[in-house]
Amino acid sequence: MPKKSQAEFDAQCSAAILQTKRVVSNVGLCAGARLGQVLDIAEKEMAYQRGALIFQPGRGQHPVLLAHARGHATEADFRSDMRRVRHLLAGNGNRGVVRHSIDTGDTMILEDCLDEELYVAADWTMRSELCLSVDVGFHAKIALNFESEKTGHFGEQDHDLASILLSEIIPLVRTDVIGRSMPFLASANTYLT
Repeated sequence: MPKKSQAEFDAQCSAAILQTKRVVSNVGLCAGARLGQVLDIAEKEMAYQRGALIFQPGRGQHPVLLAHARGHATEADFRSDMRRVRHLLAGNGNRGVVRHSIDTGDTMILEDCLDEELYVAADWTMRSELCLSVDVGFHAKIALNFESEKTGHFGEQDHDLASILLSEIIPLVRTDVIGRSMPFLASANTYLT
């Protein structure tokens, strides 16, 4: 995306943080719904086409999809995409940008996915990707992943905003996902934006 002025970026971050704090603190919604709404906030601010929040419960365990942005997909297309994403997370050994970010802690900004050997496509129309992960304690990690149809879509400002949003959801992940992981993970895929 075109780089914004510092003042525009600061205003964008402030608005996104305020919205995210409201969503995360809304205990009237299940954790999956709140996480999905955070992806909606990020989609509005970053103009991406695909977004997901992934949880790895512990070392050597398969990552689990916590929330996935619906975008403008029909219900049938969304459910089909969900199956593809779950399949990719469950398989492929250690391949893929998300798994690499989770395993290494590296932030990945791919200018052109087709030029990256780590890229495993869930949607072949995507051209650029941003993925960052963080350790949330108890050997668990979460990753925030965004993809765009535009080559070179993501830059440092997108990374900074995603980092801020990720830090805002860590307490929710610690209490509602790790603290109650079995019931949450059993129903995690029932609400995905």
